[in-house]
Amino acid sequence: MLFAPREKPANGVDGEIFLCAGPGTTPPDTAVGTSQLQRIPGPPPAIDATDLAPVRGWNVVSYWANYGYRPLVLTPAGAPPRPDGDLVTVRFTGVVGRDPALLLRTTALSSITVDQQWVTSATAEGPGVAAFQVGPALPDPRISVVQASGGHDAPTFYVGDQAPLPGIDPGPRGVWKLAPGDTAWRPIVPASGGAGPSAAVRFFADPYRPSVIYVLSPDGVYLSRDGGSSWHFDTSPNRMVTGAGTYPFELGDNDVGNAQDAVLRDMTFDPVRPGFVIATGISGVFFTQNGHNWEPLLKSTAMSLTPTSLFYDWLSCERSVYVGTGNRGLLRLHPLPPDWEFPKGSLQAAAGLITLLRVHDPGTGYGPPDDFTDAEVIVWLDSQPEKAFALRLRDDAHRPAAEGMLELLRDAFNAGRRVQLDFIRTGCRIGDIVRVIEAS
Repeated sequence: MLFAPREKPANGVDGEIFLCAGPGTTPPDTAVGTSQLQRIPGPPPAIDATDLAPVRGWNVVSYWANYGYRPLVLTPAGAPPRPDGDLVTVRFTGVVGRDPALLLRTTALSSITVDQQWVTSATAEGPGVAAFQVGPALPDPRISVVQASGGHDAPTFYVGDQAPLPGIDPGPRGVWKLAPGDTAWRPIVPASGGAGPSAAVRFFADPYRPSVIYVLSPDGVYLSRDGGSSWHFDTSPNRMVTGAGTYPFELGDNDVGNAQDAVLRDMTFDPVRPGFVIATGISGVFFTQNGHNWEPLLKSTAMSLTPTSLFYDWLSCERSVYVGTGNRGLLRLHPLPPDWEFPKGSLQAAAGLITLLRVHDPGTGYGPPDDFTDAEVIVWLDSQPEKAFALRLRDDAHRPAAEGMLELLRDAFNAGRRVQLDFIRTGCRIGDIVRVIEAS
C-alpha cells in the first residue's frame, strides 16, 4: 500500500492509494508500469478552509504520517492477517477542520473503485462492506491522526489533532481513545487533573498492546501502561531523545510537519517481547529491552545524519531495525540485543545459573522449525536471555562424556551453582554444548 497523494481519480481531486498485490505469497512487483498495481480512489473531496477550493477528503498524505498517522492495523504474532489488508483513515467532510471528521476502516481495500464507497452507513466489516465507520464522529473536527492497537478482531483506536490545518485555529494537541465496546471517545490528553502530559506533540501507541502509549509532551516523554488512565514521566527515554539535554522537547514554530520536526520522531514495538521498544529522534536511535531502561543504538553526532523513521524486522534470525534518514538514506542496524553478535559455527563460552534443565526422548527435539535442534538435553542460563544450549546423548563413543556433563549440570542446577558452557553456535539462538565447567 503506497500513498499517492498527487494522483487524480475520476473526481479530479488529488489523492489515491496504490495497492500492489502479488500472486499467492509472492511479493508484488512495485516497479513503474507494473501490471500488479491497482489505483484506489480516496473519498469525495472536502473543502479547504483557506480558499474554499476542493481538497483531498482524507489524511492519506505523508504530512499526516509525520505527525503520527499510522494507516495499518497490524497483525499480532500468531494471528491470521486480513487477506485484503486492514487500513484506517480520517475522512474530512465539508470544510476541513470545521465540519465533522469521521474515522473509517476497510478490510476490503481492493474492492473500492469509486469515491462514494467511502460514504458509508456500515459500522462493522462483513460481506459486501467496502468501508465502515468506527464509532461516532470524531470528538474534534481538527483531528487528523489515528493509530490502532490490539489486532484485527477488537482494536482500540487512539486519535489526535497534532497536525495544524490550513486556515483553522490550532487545537489542544489532545489524544482521545475508543476501546472495544465504547460508544464515545474518551479524552486522555491533556491528562485528567494535570498529572501527566499537558499536550501531545506526538504520540505512539503500541500496535499490539492497547494499554501502552507513549506521549511526547512539551515538557518530556510520558508513558501510560493503562491506556491513558495514569501517566509516568519516563526519565530514561527523556535523556535519550534530548541527548542528555542538548535538544529541546518543544520545537515551537519550527514544527511544520517535516519528519525531523520533533525530538521524538518514530517508535516501533515488538509483537512477542512486551518490553522491547525502539525509538528514534534528533539524537539518534535508542531502545529498551524491558520498557524501563533505555540505551543508545546509534548516535546522530557519530554518524552525521538525521534519523526520521524506523522499520523493525523481528522475524529474521538476526533481528534488525532499518532507519530512514533525512537525506533519504537507509541504514540497517543488526543484530539487536540480546541476539548473539558472533557467527554461526564459532566456539564460544557462556557462564551463569541454570534456569531450566530439560531432558526428553530422542526425536522430540526443541525449538521452532527455523531454529530447531534434535538434542535430548536443553539448558537455559540466566545470563543468556532467549538462548538455549543443547546436549546430545547419542549411543556412541561420546556417550560417557555426555553423561558426565549431564550429571554436572544436574548437580549445579540442584545446588544453585554457576556453570560455564563452551558451545558452538548452530542456530539463531541455539548452541551445541561441547564442555561443561563448574564456575566459581
